[in-house]
Parts: sequence; structure tokens; C-alpha cells
Amino acid sequence: MSRQPNQTSKCHSITSCARLTSEAARRGGEAEGEKESFPREMGKKFMDSAAEEAGSQTVDYVKDNMQPMLDDAQAQIDDFKDQAQAEIDDAKEQALAQIAAAKAQAQAAKERAQAELDEKKQQAQNELK
Repeated sequence: MSRQPNQTSKCHSITSCARLTSEAARRGGEAEGEKESFPREMGKKFMDSAAEEAGSQTVDYVKDNMQPMLDDAQAQIDDFKDQAQAEIDDAKEQALAQIAAAKAQAQAAKERAQAELDEKKQQAQNELK
């Protein structure tokens, strides 16, 4: 059986490590003369290292960008508050306009009724004379 170059040197990505591990498992535990546990162990170490690095990068990103993210969130909250307040003010303005219109209609009806009453009162006084 001819021996290929060291398989662990090809283990430069998660995909290649997983492929090497699965190839070793299909061969019945032999990976080019190495035991199955070695590629599996290398794959696990690589994945652990990659996960640790990704976690570290995430923490660094959050640490570096937390204040701008908080500022953006606060700006969005302020925008929502302003929008909600504008809608409340519009609704209040409409309600006040409706109340004013209803008052004006009521006042006009009152004045018409008073005018009719005054007219009838005048007619009654004229009839009594």
C-alpha cells in the first residue's frame, strides 16, 4: 500500500478535517496507516480551536462595538417614541377638532332654539295686545 503525504497537513479547514475523519471511519479505523483516533482527535482539536477563536472574535467585536450598538438602539427607541408621540398628538388634535365641531353644532342648535322661542314669545305677546 503506497503512503500519501501526511493527511493532518491537509487539515486546514473544518470541512477537510471532517472529511478526513469520515474517510478514516470508512476504512475501518485506518487512515493511511494511522489509527482512526488521531484524525478524529485532530479534527476535534481543530474544531475546538475554531470555536474558541470564533467566541473570542465575537467577544472582541461586542466589546469594540457595544457603545455604537447601544447608541443605535437608543436612537431607534427615540425614533419610535417620537413617532408614537406624533400619532398621539394627531389623535388628540383630531379629537379636539371633533369636540369643537360638536360644540359649534350644539351652540348653533341652541341659538336656533332660542330664536324660535323668542319668536313664539313675541307672537304670543302680540296676540295678547
